[in-house]
Order: sequence, then C-alpha cells, then structure tokens
Amino acid sequence: EAHRLLRQDNSPFHQQVITDKRSNCLGSVRKQLRECLSNNGSLSRVLVAVLLLYFLDGYIDCTEQSASTTSHQVGVLAIVEQLGGFSALIDESEKEIPHMLLSEFASTDLTRALLDDRPPCFPARIWLDIERGPVWWEKQTYGITLPAVFRTMAQLAFYRQAIHDGEEELEIEKVRDFERCLQPAFQVLSLDHFDCPEEDTVSRSELERTNQTIAFTRAFQHSTLIYLYRAVCGLPPRHHLVQQHVNFCMGCINAISSSSKMHNCLIFPVYVVGAHSFTADHQKDILGKLDCIYRTIRFNSLLSIR
Repeated sequence: EAHRLLRQDNSPFHQQVITDKRSNCLGSVRKQLRECLSNNGSLSRVLVAVLLLYFLDGYIDCTEQSASTTSHQVGVLAIVEQLGGFSALIDESEKEIPHMLLSEFASTDLTRALLDDRPPCFPARIWLDIERGPVWWEKQTYGITLPAVFRTMAQLAFYRQAIHDGEEELEIEKVRDFERCLQPAFQVLSLDHFDCPEEDTVSRSELERTNQTIAFTRAFQHSTLIYLYRAVCGLPPRHHLVQQHVNFCMGCINAISSSSKMHNCLIFPVYVVGAHSFTADHQKDILGKLDCIYRTIRFNSLLSIR
C-alpha cells in the first residue's frame, strides 16, 4: 500500500492511513515475537514480515524520519540465527517468497556493505548454494554467474576489512586473483562445435535475452573491479584502470533494455559508475538511467542515490 501511494495518490490523508497501518504492523510483529520465544514454529512467518518492513523502510520510506532500516536489519539477522542460520534456512526453504526475500536481503546487505566500508552480515560461502531455490535475478546457464560475482564481492569486503584492521597486508597476488575472478569471459570454440554446429544456435529473442543477462552480470563485474582498484588498492578515481572499467560498465548498463526486469536492478553498478564519471556524456546517461528506473519503481531510495 505504501508503494502504491508513491505511484498514485500522495495525499496527507492516505499518508496517515499508511502510518497507522505501519504502527499496527510493528505492534503485531512485536506480539508475535514474544509468542515465538518458546516456539520457533511461526517464527518464519514473522521473518517474512520483518523482511518486508526492512524493504519498506530501506527502499520506499528511507527519506522518512520513521524509517528504522537498521533496526529491521538487526531483527532479520536475529531471527535468521534463531532459525539455524542463513544456509540452513536456504536449504529448508520450500516456499517461494521466503527464499526470494532472503536472496534480496543478502544482496542488499552485500552491496550496502561495500558502500559503507564494512564486512557483509553473511559469510561469502552462502553464495555457493543460494540458487537452489527462486532468486530475484535471471539464472545463467554458462559463464560466470551473478552469485559467483556476489561471492567475490563478499570476499573483497572481508579482505578490505582485514587490511583496515591490520590482520592482512595488501598483496599483489591476491589482487591478481580477484582480477581473474572478475574479468568478463567469452565462450570459446571447442571440438564439440564442429561435431554439432547447430546445438548452440539460438533464436533472436533467446539471444537477446541471454545477452541482456550476461550484460547485467558484467555490469556487476566491472563495478566490483572499480571497488577493488579504488577501495582496496587505493587508486585515484581518474586512474586509467578505474576509468577503463567505468567505460566498460557504462556499455553494459546501456545494453540492458528499459523493458527488461533486470534494468531496475542495476542500481549498484549505476551508483558506482556515477561516482566515477567525469565526462558530460556519462553523467547525463547515469542521471537519465536513474530517472528511468525511478519512473518505473518509484522508490524514494532512487532519489537519495540521485
């Protein structure tokens, strides 16, 4: 209802209705949590409610004084721990909505962690198994997958924190390993292609969809390489290595159609590239992309990012 209010009618009367319903929801969640102290049976349903509150305050109402995104995040983490941890919850999750919401929560926390210069709330290994169930991104059949990129992003964040805390030193070989994990790759010719030349032939619509999925993943690869060079290696924003990936990432972002559902999930790459764009064309493209995404989803967080 809060989301619909942003898209349709933003009158003070309806805003008050939403505020009252939010208060009732919070009261209900607190009551359910008290009842769940001795029984975990209904705790998974409370988890869904707290996840929705987290997204409500983090994406839609983030500019409001009532937003309690951090508190909801702590609540989600406490419930997940009580239910046996993230990996156990992913394995046991049979219904589509909890698994989908957990994948959204984990990726939101990860990208925010990189921007906040802190380690993510979950270990990097969760990204090895997260695609067992439904997720918010388009699953890939070959090449580097988005969860593999997310795993590297998490490892980078933990490595950055270890350097900051003096537990590790910056090592060129580790940087090289991260570079190898994040470099976009292309399929190469094998003997199988001579035996079955028609096997990998796809229709135009299928090819377009595949290319968009690959471009989406590569946008995250390039933006994470920018993070590696800037936050971990300490290179200046105008360094040629940084700007090289700004250009490549911009190309990937522009390659994704505004009619694709992936288009509205480009916010992290758009944010990183926007922070490192120095040409008028890039800056214009980034602002245009943010405006386009905002017109579609109407999240107040887009206004803050802009």
